[in-house]
Amino acid sequence: MRRSLAALLLVASACSSSSSSSTTLTVVSQNLYLGGDIFSIAEAASPEEAAVATFLVWSDVQATNFPARAKVLAAGIAAQNPDVIGLQEVAIWRTGAPVVCLGDFDAINEPVASTVVYDFLASLQTELLALGLQYDVAALTQSFDAELCAVNPLVGPASAIDVRYTDRDVILVRKGLSTRHPDGGTYATMVEFPISGTGVSIPDRRAWNMVEVSKNGSWFRVFETHLEVQEIPTPPPIPGFIFQLGQAGELIASKVNMAIALDPIPTILVGDMNTQAEQPVTSPLRFTYNFLTGLIPFPDLGVPEFTPLVGVRSPFADAWLFANPGQPGLTWGFNGDLLAGTMSQRIDFVLTWGAGPWTMTTFGATAVTATTPPLHASDHLGVSAQLQLP
Repeated sequence: MRRSLAALLLVASACSSSSSSSTTLTVVSQNLYLGGDIFSIAEAASPEEAAVATFLVWSDVQATNFPARAKVLAAGIAAQNPDVIGLQEVAIWRTGAPVVCLGDFDAINEPVASTVVYDFLASLQTELLALGLQYDVAALTQSFDAELCAVNPLVGPASAIDVRYTDRDVILVRKGLSTRHPDGGTYATMVEFPISGTGVSIPDRRAWNMVEVSKNGSWFRVFETHLEVQEIPTPPPIPGFIFQLGQAGELIASKVNMAIALDPIPTILVGDMNTQAEQPVTSPLRFTYNFLTGLIPFPDLGVPEFTPLVGVRSPFADAWLFANPGQPGLTWGFNGDLLAGTMSQRIDFVLTWGAGPWTMTTFGATAVTATTPPLHASDHLGVSAQLQLP
């Protein structure tokens, strides 16, 4: 608990400081929303059902219209004028000949479809540039890459195409700021989803990124990540959040704590962490949040693979709690079709060590596309924090 308390005091001290010698850093985290529910494909009972499910996901991706959403996302981000942007679900969607449809199931995890239909990163950077903001890719990690057969059930086999989904996590840094030591990777802890009747399971890898950035002569370190969801069916007594928690433990133990020990510069973690901070403190739905914010050490849940993590503590404090005490700060909840919905969870965070928030806000709640019908820009709101660096 001593380490967590020290982190809290560091943040509180930075919040109360008005020293003219400090540097203000603005960071944003935004989940772009891949455009459809890919988990539905794993629920299919046969390759034929999986092909129909893939077609429905692909139809949703087209209906949720990322090129139109990119304009709204860019405008929301530009209004924050960030120095650093952490992005999740930075998809590339490709189509190709029906290789998987013809029974080459090896292509599921060795994808070959090459016709790019949507490149979320390229679209967003183009829209930011149109608004006069230029950001360089400081760190990028590919987390997921799979290809599946898609068949329109109203047309039949003649409609078959392969659809390839590639996911990436990205850190963008404002052009002109110096960077060093970019790093990134995927977690050893992951879920695999079998595709019924194919003999193939798709690994749902999750990623992290890191880069150090200099502003006004001050160096700071930014981590970004997108952790696994909690609603994973697991045999009792193993909790559904075990994969998410394991990934958080890997990040803190082998990346964050080691980096701070080697060079204790201000360190920030942003991202979609899929753990619900709005829940009561004892709720399993916020267990990973409790670990990430230093309320509890990594627990012994009887999982041998996690034995080296038991007792590890996170140094981070939640910037939202200091900038907006008593405010809910919900960040997720729009429907998958982006037509409606209400924010219901706080799962997107800015966590800090050695730097305190000046202000922090959510954005994107009311912004919609100019399309008919109008669409929300993402199923997530963005979060933006202005941080005081020593």
